[in-house]
Amino acid sequence: MSLDTLPAAESSPATDIPPAPIKKKQPKPAANRTSSLYRVMWRWHFYAGVFVTPVLAVIAITGGIYLFAAEITDSAHSEYLFRNPSAGETLTASTGGIDPNLHSGRDSSVLVANAEAAVPGAEAVRIRRHADDSRNTVVWVEPPQKEGEEKKSEKRKRRRDKSIAVYVDPASGDVRHQMTGTTSLESFFRTVLKIHRELFAGTPGRIIVELTTCWALVLFLTGVYLWWPRRKEKVRGVWLPRLRGKPYVVLRDLHSVLGVYLLPVCILLIVTGLFYTLIWGESFHLASKQFFETPAEAAEDGSRGSGKGKDKEPEPYVEPAFGLQAAFDVAVHRYPERDITVDLPKGSSDHYSVSAINDYARGTYGAMNSTGFQIHRKTGEVMKIDDLADNPRYWWHRWAYPLHVGSVVGPLSKVIWFAACILFVALPVTGIWMWWKRRPAGRSGLPRKPPSGYVSKTVIVSIVALCLLLPLFGLSVVLILILDRVMLMLQKSPETAAA
Repeated sequence: MSLDTLPAAESSPATDIPPAPIKKKQPKPAANRTSSLYRVMWRWHFYAGVFVTPVLAVIAITGGIYLFAAEITDSAHSEYLFRNPSAGETLTASTGGIDPNLHSGRDSSVLVANAEAAVPGAEAVRIRRHADDSRNTVVWVEPPQKEGEEKKSEKRKRRRDKSIAVYVDPASGDVRHQMTGTTSLESFFRTVLKIHRELFAGTPGRIIVELTTCWALVLFLTGVYLWWPRRKEKVRGVWLPRLRGKPYVVLRDLHSVLGVYLLPVCILLIVTGLFYTLIWGESFHLASKQFFETPAEAAEDGSRGSGKGKDKEPEPYVEPAFGLQAAFDVAVHRYPERDITVDLPKGSSDHYSVSAINDYARGTYGAMNSTGFQIHRKTGEVMKIDDLADNPRYWWHRWAYPLHVGSVVGPLSKVIWFAACILFVALPVTGIWMWWKRRPAGRSGLPRKPPSGYVSKTVIVSIVALCLLLPLFGLSVVLILILDRVMLMLQKSPETAAA
């Protein structure tokens, strides 16, 4: 066979070279992905701890102090807050109010008259009687108006600020104490609360507190991932701290184990605290009010507020046909386990304004139950009932506040909440201390940035979801990413110039 008869393809030497193999993208080893994700969590955990430590310590310390404000106040001023029972008298903690027929002098009108007599020329404006009959009744009286004083709204406001609280024994009617303004202890707790909410910095302080609260949540969530046991059979160092060994190991175990055991309380404190923040709290209100407020309610609210700021001439006082004690009986019958506060009618058309609230601050009633209403001055009819649970703006306050301050099951829950406050201070401090002790000599030991492409989509989606749920946190993450990009560009600029 001649060469001319061979096919052209066979005569071409190029066909003898095999085609180049196609390179397939090799999946990253699972071990590398796990190690990189751990590094991501450790990096977020570390920087979150560094970021929140100073402010979180202030918030936790002031919150821990304020937890026991009611108990401390009761103990410090027990001589006039609580009554001395007569011989043979037995006091109970919740009698559903005081029956005026049990002892002479218990009629509310008599208590008001005795309080006014204790401050010559004063006029009673409000009276509070407690469900706990071991506590004295409080009657607020306004001092007599000075001659020539103008009857304007600002003047009346100043007079209200100078109201005198008169403590009267509800059994005997004897005046035990009278006080103008607030005590130094009450002023102290108000200052503590102001620092806790806004760091004494107004609106900027509230924003800083909210941002710290958001990053504290990230701190605990990433901490749970770092603690999560990789081996189920491991107990010591995971569920039980190792109390013997190197100081670093002991501290690390206490840091992680105690944090995990108190994690539910800490998360509860963080989440309920968000309700009182500026941006998240207002956003939550805007999102939820549509489920509670109807057009009729909105119109009614508008009509109530339309008269504010108008300086009306006071109406002449007319004794209500429905007596004060009868009004108390109506309120106590409806809410037997609550403290009843009654604002006395001033003009001829005013009715009794009543507030019925449980003593939630002392941790014996669980949820905060508060109801405001009016009692008709002639018929005793209950009108305009406004319950906290139905309030379109503050309905969440009924459970958010008791859960935030630990007044849900009594003193025991407050002790646990106090331990969580201590933990809020201890965890970031001990975490920074451990980093400082473990950092390599001559190096910062800061968490390195993991290589790109190793973070799972689940983690990315979780971060995005958290940014959407916490707007201020999301804004801070965007700012951090921008700063990180700028720093990267600045690091590359000298290299580019040198090339």
